Amino acid sequence: MFPEKGGAEEKDAFLGFFAGFSQKAHENWRKYVRDVFLWLIFYLFLAAIIYDFFVFQALNSHISLIFSIIIGLFLVSYFYFKRNLRDSEKLAILFIITVWFVLQISLIGSVEYQYQHVIEDYKQEYADTIDTGNYTALSASWLLAERYCNEMDITYGQKDVMLPNRALSGTPINIMLLEVNPCLAIYFSDFTSRSKLIFLQKTGNCGEFARATAIMLEDASGMNTRVIKMEGADHEFPEVYYEGDWWVFDKTYTTSISPVRARDYATHLEDRYNNLHHSIADLRVTNGETSVLEEHGFSASNVTISALFDTISYSESDIPLSNAEIKVYAIMYTRDSIVFTGKTDVNGKCNLILNGDKEYVIVGNSGMYNGIKIVNALPSKDELVTLLLC
Repeated sequence: MFPEKGGAEEKDAFLGFFAGFSQKAHENWRKYVRDVFLWLIFYLFLAAIIYDFFVFQALNSHISLIFSIIIGLFLVSYFYFKRNLRDSEKLAILFIITVWFVLQISLIGSVEYQYQHVIEDYKQEYADTIDTGNYTALSASWLLAERYCNEMDITYGQKDVMLPNRALSGTPINIMLLEVNPCLAIYFSDFTSRSKLIFLQKTGNCGEFARATAIMLEDASGMNTRVIKMEGADHEFPEVYYEGDWWVFDKTYTTSISPVRARDYATHLEDRYNNLHHSIADLRVTNGETSVLEEHGFSASNVTISALFDTISYSESDIPLSNAEIKVYAIMYTRDSIVFTGKTDVNGKCNLILNGDKEYVIVGNSGMYNGIKIVNALPSKDELVTLLLC
């Protein structure tokens, strides 16, 4: 390739040129990857900031954003003038990360401050009502629930309503954007923190009212509260514990006039909301998922579902299927037909409580095996249901 005369010099020059070219290409490639990485970080944090701003507008997020921008500009100015940092890319990244972090802390502080500020007003109203001597703790608490219900914007039937608490979950994009905000993700992973947010947003349906009222009454009156979920009716309501009994505080629907003692609730519904009464498959305490059906005057049936692989043979026993997915549907329901979703244990069994004297459709799935069965749960009885999958 190279002539003998002067060949060594030309070869060295060529190799030197090639080495220099390779090194330069390598450096350019590293710079390109670095730039792409930095801009991805920049736009990721920017997306998180925009998400925070729009989701938490009910908390005056524009004030938190302005405060965060001021802190970001102050920090950038410090590094620019005091530390003599002149790299515009590093300054941009520093600014966006500062705004991103401070905005999260500011929003958390805003939730805590606004909640404590508003709840003090509710506490004072509760104390003033009790001091009149005309109200019990229960009736004074009911007045607070009425006040909050009147202040709340009920969104039944409305579409495209921005609810901050629902924007924290739901779609994969919302979940991803929340995870990009680790401070907010940790804070709102707590059920109490989410309830404070719901209380402050004063917007939503029965679920939002139930959670907001429960935490408000607990903090304002000191009484124990809980939230009950209806299975088969797509409804939630708060309850208050007073003098040995739970009382239903369903101001938005079934007890809009006055609270009802929990043990009288089934009779109350049968008299005034007959269709709803027959739609209820179970009543469960949210978070704990404990059934309180009997506490509310219903006939509860303790149902055990046994999922078996159908061998289609008289000589071989059917095989229990562990980890099989079980879904139970109510034949009579109001807006929500699915009343239970779970999996079988190692023995192929699944236990649940159902309102007796109702018909249900039980569907099982385990890989390629499926089964379905219609059952009529008998009231106040332990019942074993065999579900064959094939």
